[in-house]
Amino acid sequence: ATPPAAAAGRPLGPGELAGWLADHTGAAPTALVAAHAWARGTGRVDGLGLAAADGAAAELETAELTEPDERALAAWLGDPGHPKIVHDAKGTLRVFAEHGWAIDGIGGDTELAAYLLRPGLAVYSIDQLSAQYLSRRTPDGPADGAEIPGAALADRARTVLDLATAFDPRVRRAGAADLLRGVELPLAAVLARMER
Repeated sequence: ATPPAAAAGRPLGPGELAGWLADHTGAAPTALVAAHAWARGTGRVDGLGLAAADGAAAELETAELTEPDERALAAWLGDPGHPKIVHDAKGTLRVFAEHGWAIDGIGGDTELAAYLLRPGLAVYSIDQLSAQYLSRRTPDGPADGAEIPGAALADRARTVLDLATAFDPRVRRAGAADLLRGVELPLAAVLARMER
């Protein structure tokens, strides 16, 4: 099956997130990236990028979340029936917990998948992996997750979703799918809790 054409990332304003999640997320994986800052014991999430399997992508500043949107986001993040694809599950879990958001249903981590496929790489950034596996550049960002301009978040989320699509068959062929889902992702959650 051919994936749907990717839409340009749509900036979401106050009051729009709940509707976007209802319209575009479901049982198919949705990529989630964040612009965040982290220091041991404290962290903040400044922006989010989302890319859905239906081709829709969106970005938002967390400071603009309304109370209904915050509730909808927390419910979506905590629902294992809405699978999420991230890059750096440990870091994502750690910083989201500092904001009071629990994430359940992480179905893939492109950083961990890349590590399992090529454990000798020096860097596993979204930018590097995109260039290597997708033959494209991502919008410039100083580091994965840190201080990424909002306009780039939806594009980065789309890249994470595309990387997951590229990695899934490779991980299965390498016999590492059970290791990723049964060991690495649960271990990332344990380490995230320990590092808080």
